Amino acid sequence: YLIIHLIEHNFGRLKQSKKKEAEKSFLKYIEQVTIEFNMGLPPYLLSLSLAACFNGNFQQAYLLSVLNQPYLEIQQFINESTIARSGKPIDPLVLDFLWSLINVINPISGIVGQMIAYLICDRIGRRRTAITSCLISIPALLLSTLTQFCFPYYETFVVGRFLWGTANGIAIVVQTVWIVESASTMQRGFVNSWQEVIATIGNLLTQLIGVPLSSPGIWPFMFLIPLAVAIVSLIAFILMHESPQYALMFSHNRQEAALAIRAYHGLKSDIEIDEQIIKYEEDGQRKEEQEKGVDNTRQPNGLEIMFMPWKANDPSSSVIRFGAWIGIMVKIAYVFTGARVIRSFNTFIYHNLGKWSKAFSQVFKHFIIYLHVDLILMENKWICDRVTN
Repeated sequence: YLIIHLIEHNFGRLKQSKKKEAEKSFLKYIEQVTIEFNMGLPPYLLSLSLAACFNGNFQQAYLLSVLNQPYLEIQQFINESTIARSGKPIDPLVLDFLWSLINVINPISGIVGQMIAYLICDRIGRRRTAITSCLISIPALLLSTLTQFCFPYYETFVVGRFLWGTANGIAIVVQTVWIVESASTMQRGFVNSWQEVIATIGNLLTQLIGVPLSSPGIWPFMFLIPLAVAIVSLIAFILMHESPQYALMFSHNRQEAALAIRAYHGLKSDIEIDEQIIKYEEDGQRKEEQEKGVDNTRQPNGLEIMFMPWKANDPSSSVIRFGAWIGIMVKIAYVFTGARVIRSFNTFIYHNLGKWSKAFSQVFKHFIIYLHVDLILMENKWICDRVTN
């Protein structure tokens, strides 16, 4: 109904001579979408999308929630490590504060990872950047898994978590860029549609395995699942092709770009592949012309727009900077409301502050997670219904 409404609304403004041309173009577009939908996703694109989403969204959700259930066991491990090294237990308030720092170290490490991705993504390519994230996360997860073998040095757990967050920051950045540049125009929305679903799987999985593994001797085994995901993702990335756009615009390798387009777009005809290559080249040339500007002046980069207004003082940069800082301030205000405490510390709140039993606190956490997922689905359905109607 929305498409029909748009056709009637827009075609009504066209002259009679151009109506047939517009209808013909629209029908050709619908035919192309239908063909690609019926063909399904090419195996390479499907593998890339799943591997990138699990390496990014799944790991991020798992990273944020993994310490929630076994927090008492982690505190006990830190306390026993302190006793073994100093001969006296750590102060309870200091212990809670230290555990909180370990839990919330993820945003800092994530920012570090995003800055690293910003520096290396265009230099070494999307594929190698994703491989780099796996090469960082695998040793980090090994450190976390083998924490008890490093007793009484609990700092290895802190280092492992920081490196894991750094790797995830890199993965989140390169994930979207690589998928969008590799997928065809008609498939870009679909291959990114399951990001939240995979993230929810990671969040739920930490709660499901967190209860049986919340014991002093086995809690580090919770990190085996993300370790396996990182290893499988690494193997998948090694077998993947580079982004076609990167191969053309940065490597200037048409043969590599043709192989990538053949794999990711599922094309077999050389003519169709050449058409896609020409399209990528035209898009790249258009982007370069826009960056150079009409008067061939240098365009400010992202860091200058955000943090150097005296250099990026043109109208476009001012609008981008104003909107970006509003979004950042809203995000910071949301964080300071304490809403994220419910996600990262709810078992602690129920058990330590609410004085509920540990078993009931863990079960109630499951109920909150499922309620959260249901509310998200209901909200999305309500928004879709309101927009389409």
